[in-house]
Amino acid sequence: MLLTEIDRATLRTIVYFDIFDFPLTANEVYKYLIARNVTSDKAVIHSLQNLESFLGHREGFYFLKNREDTIELRKDNYLLSDEKYKLAINNIKLLKKCAFVKAIFITNKLSYSNPRENGDIDIAIVCQAGRIWSCRFFTTLMMKLLGRRPTKIKQKNKICLSFFLDEKNLNLEKFAGENDLHLAFWVRQFVPIFDPEKINAKIQQENIWINKLLPNCQEYVVNQRRRVSRRSWMQAVWLIISPKRLENVFRKIQLNKLSIDLKNKLGQNNNDVVMNDAILKLHSTDRRKYFNQLWEKRCKEIIPQFSITELFKTLINK
Repeated sequence: MLLTEIDRATLRTIVYFDIFDFPLTANEVYKYLIARNVTSDKAVIHSLQNLESFLGHREGFYFLKNREDTIELRKDNYLLSDEKYKLAINNIKLLKKCAFVKAIFITNKLSYSNPRENGDIDIAIVCQAGRIWSCRFFTTLMMKLLGRRPTKIKQKNKICLSFFLDEKNLNLEKFAGENDLHLAFWVRQFVPIFDPEKINAKIQQENIWINKLLPNCQEYVVNQRRRVSRRSWMQAVWLIISPKRLENVFRKIQLNKLSIDLKNKLGQNNNDVVMNDAILKLHSTDRRKYFNQLWEKRCKEIIPQFSITELFKTLINK
């Protein structure tokens, strides 16, 4: 069968989400399409119909052949995500009161309603310029005192605060690995639960490089039910009781408290762990490379003459 470029884009998009056991609707295939240019929804629907020898279709979902079981998993995870969103929002209502918090986002699997029952809840925080260490100190302290930080023994529904950004340093392209599709999706799927200053729009604008990979995918717009919009009066108090000269103190405290595992990774210079005045990224296990390689492997099994190197050259240099 001769595949058009849109057919190939449709397949590689469905293959990517199949890694996470997540069948897509036609609208989601259009939204997340990994393509050279903006593509019409009609063209995507035509492509889905053209790919019936590669895909299954049931209950409005499209999936790879013999992967029909992912439909029930997606529906179960959708119900689970509603519970986890409620927990996340309750904690975000507390976190927004902490020092120098500008915006709070839900990230990773929960962001697109595909969590795992025993998994934690990943949160990204944008901090006031020049106060990233103070912000992390107070937010992690609050979660620790409340017993809500994940441990090696217990992760279920705990709040994982492993990513902080300075509001003046929102471009993440420099942290992208080779052929890093996973980072592009991760940033586009930021869910702005607390974002009174519309910082998510700034993040997406600063990361316009993602448009070359995901031209149809726009920033996430959260509905009113899941939005925490009111600022806390405590933010003004923090400015008084936590002067900027304490920033270095909080930096030293946190670097001294860093686990051996994170300290070792910090010295490897591989972007798994990054700690500076612009970004605090503390993923002890950064699985981007694994997911990108798995996606490449699966695409090669299904799409004739697939080359991730050639694909990214075409997308990035278009």
